[in-house]
Amino acid sequence: NRALVAVLTEIKAGRYAPDVRKLRGCLADGDKASAERIKKGLPAFTVSALYDGKRLKECLTGYNPLLILDLDGLTAADIVRLRALIEAAAYTVACFLSPGGAGLKVIVYAAVRLEPIPENHRVLYDTMKAWYENLLGVEIDASGSDAGRLCFVSDDSGLFLSPRFSDWLNDTGQLPGDIPMLEPLLPRMVSKDKNQAPLFARARHRASCKSKYEDGNRNNYVYQFSCHCNRLGILKAETEAYCNQKFSDLPADEIRQAVESAFTHTDEAGKEETPEKGEGKVEDIRRFLSAAYTLRYNVVRGLIEWQQTKKKGRKDFVPVTDYWENSVWCAMQMAGIRCKLPELHAVVHSDYSKEYNPFTAYFDSLPPWDGTTDHIALLAATIATDRPDYWQTCLRKWLVATVACAIDTKQENHSVLLLSGEQGIGKTTWCRHLVPPSLSEYIYTGNLDPSSKDAMLLLSDCFLIILDELSGQSRMELNRLKVMITKNTVRERRAYARNAETYTRRASFLATVNDSQVLTDRTGSRRFLCFEAQGIDYTTPVDHTGIYSQALALFRSGFKFWFSDTDIAEVNTNNEAFQQSSPEEELFYTYFRRPGRFDAPLYLSSSEILAKLAEKTRLSITNLNVNNLG
Repeated sequence: NRALVAVLTEIKAGRYAPDVRKLRGCLADGDKASAERIKKGLPAFTVSALYDGKRLKECLTGYNPLLILDLDGLTAADIVRLRALIEAAAYTVACFLSPGGAGLKVIVYAAVRLEPIPENHRVLYDTMKAWYENLLGVEIDASGSDAGRLCFVSDDSGLFLSPRFSDWLNDTGQLPGDIPMLEPLLPRMVSKDKNQAPLFARARHRASCKSKYEDGNRNNYVYQFSCHCNRLGILKAETEAYCNQKFSDLPADEIRQAVESAFTHTDEAGKEETPEKGEGKVEDIRRFLSAAYTLRYNVVRGLIEWQQTKKKGRKDFVPVTDYWENSVWCAMQMAGIRCKLPELHAVVHSDYSKEYNPFTAYFDSLPPWDGTTDHIALLAATIATDRPDYWQTCLRKWLVATVACAIDTKQENHSVLLLSGEQGIGKTTWCRHLVPPSLSEYIYTGNLDPSSKDAMLLLSDCFLIILDELSGQSRMELNRLKVMITKNTVRERRAYARNAETYTRRASFLATVNDSQVLTDRTGSRRFLCFEAQGIDYTTPVDHTGIYSQALALFRSGFKFWFSDTDIAEVNTNNEAFQQSSPEEELFYTYFRRPGRFDAPLYLSSSEILAKLAEKTRLSITNLNVNNLG
């Protein structure tokens, strides 16, 4: 016989590391036979029983009020989460990784109101096992119910040894005086009907909706809970057993009185609706969520959002995070609803969360346009340009196309509204003000890399994309941007998503530049609606309701927001002032002029002109240069 502390110290110090690491390596390679052979060769110890020689009943020499609990088949994330709960529990003496590395060994003190003798081992084990299962929300291996159960040594530098029990284990002190004792979970209290678990969870949830289990209200809570058990058809003995296990801080006689009082209402027995076959745990999770939260699936962002339903809760919807899911799961465990975290995650990320489109929701909420007030013209008047009428025409088409692109999956806005002007006159600010306050989260301002996945996803995630200082883009980048502007769908895999999905394009583009010469394509730039802003009034509040009500009405009435061939010709003419001059063009005007009245004209092809320019400059003769020249 050896001291338990000595064995645990060796496990933490790596005394058995070589063999344990070989075992884990075999498991990683799928060689279970070799792993089992190595495991059988590891030293093992008993926690509860002491023997002289063989592990036989007649060789039993002593009994410790300690139990070993096995948690198997855990992921790395499960181990981290469960260890935190286990190490914080009042009954935990020690906790360490299993030899295989995919489980936990938990040594607990049997704090049960029952004499710690071998004959009571099964009751002690069942009571502590049930308490930890309720705490952790996972199933615990029942193999530890044998007092002589062997525990193989392991290797775990993070082994936890509770300082609360260290003096007692080393025979230098007493047990902690604040250990809450549990009522024994006797065999007659354990229901053979596995379908009782969801019924108890349902009764617990319904009782929690009306009151809380807290000081001053504990007896009433147990009574309310027992009333629901009676209505659900659960037997009184089953209910009392459950209460003794779950509400162990309440004296057993008080629990008995509360249960008996609830079950005097014989006319209510079995009257409450019970879940149909197949509901069970999923229905319990849904009921718990519905009582406290409103969930929705934001189809634009591709994520779940939540809102508290309580009067004093937060009223805005925020994205679901791991922190929120973990908090809800803990609240469910405290309410007596046993489920695994992946089960909660599956319900949250299912059709339980109804689809919500913030764009269609906004436009559907707009009042009808009065048909007379030209809100778009009033908006156009806040920017002074050298072509005010054409500016108003293009702004009107662009706004209607923006609405169409946002709410109709069959429409795209292929035009970029581009504002040029001096630095600091408010171009970007004016563009930002076009977004309604309720859609303020769906805007992006900055430069884009059209080849990146994140930029492509912005086409689906945003209402407006504002390209700040577009003049810094190269010709290749502008060509990529043109391709991006004309896309109607995006197929990408979001971060942490399992598969790639096809997303609808919803975003429309604006751009701002300080340098007016921004266009590089000599063949035409019909995608860009370019205007020189001579002055901008960005302080007057934007009437979003009026502007978008009018744009929506125009779209639904069949307004032509696209550009015909005639319109495109006018767009290209308007964009000539914003076209960058090529080196070939600048050199041509430097070395050639229009013939005078008495000059003999020269008739030259583009190649011949380029050859003469090459004689005077270092300009090379290429097909691209010839095309640029003419």
